[in-house]
Amino acid sequence: MDVEELATIAVDCGFKAHDALGPGLLESVYEAVLAQSLMRRGLAVERQKPIPFRFDGIILDEGFRADILVEALRAAPWSFVLSYVDHCTDDQFRLMV
Repeated sequence: MDVEELATIAVDCGFKAHDALGPGLLESVYEAVLAQSLMRRGLAVERQKPIPFRFDGIILDEGFRADILVEALRAAPWSFVLSYVDHCTDDQFRLMV
């Protein structure tokens, strides 16, 4: 699976989850539904995965926590950070996708 296929699956799962659930739920609900949806599509998924971070020569084991980390065959791991926005500019949208 290449990066384009992975991105297509991820965006499709995200839109389907949002369409089914609508706005207003806790982030943890969307995270759980998105993770299950990605797993059903055959992807290996980890939730709330700590990502080590190096600062000033020190490695912090939990410098960052990815909401969802997705690994696919022959593709670099992808991480998702879930957030709610009421409205975004075109530039913000391009950064998200």
